[in-house]
Amino acid sequence: VYEDEHLLVVNKPAGMVVHPAHQNWTGTLVNALAYHFEHMPSMPGNEGRPGLVHRIDKDTSGLLVIGKTEAVLSGLAKQFFDHSIERTYWALVWGEPDPAQGTIHVNVGRSLKDRRVTVAFPEGDMGRDAITHYRVLKTLRYVSLVECKLETGRTHQIRVHAAEGLGLPIVGDPVYGRQDNAMLLHCGFLSLPRSGKPPAEAKAPLPAAFEDAGFVLAF
Repeated sequence: VYEDEHLLVVNKPAGMVVHPAHQNWTGTLVNALAYHFEHMPSMPGNEGRPGLVHRIDKDTSGLLVIGKTEAVLSGLAKQFFDHSIERTYWALVWGEPDPAQGTIHVNVGRSLKDRRVTVAFPEGDMGRDAITHYRVLKTLRYVSLVECKLETGRTHQIRVHAAEGLGLPIVGDPVYGRQDNAMLLHCGFLSLPRSGKPPAEAKAPLPAAFEDAGFVLAF
């Protein structure tokens, strides 16, 4: 989507794993980065994941920003920590959210029974603070296209907030809903702050699977 001497923004397809892990050692985004670039920096404690300061799930499509130098990588990491990077996702959920616009503020964290799964926790000291702002863009009643803006960035946050906060899982979610087709969750907009300049913006249109379901979104 964008590249200069400092950073790279890619539009990851659904089904591609971001970094190598158990059962997914090849064909990942990190494998591709290692192939195309000889030297990519890594954050301390994040060895083996060069250039990465954030990730999206295997079944999620959309934008990822990658730092090409140590200085840029550190700067991006601070911006993500400060929540100054704006990220907008679009999700197709089962049903029609009510109200059509609002904020989901529900703590999330790793399940005590299965560490691969994130769950919602009642208010208190369990889980981590998680906030998602949403609004319905279009609805066919049985499914709705929802815009989600992250105030925090927890593992599986939108997926858990949709399923347990709204009570309407994302279409195709194999963990928090039912896998009747590909999961329809897409990160389509990133805004990166720049000192003394307007924010740098990157956009990625909705994948064809959304159009097949009857939803088109123009920038």
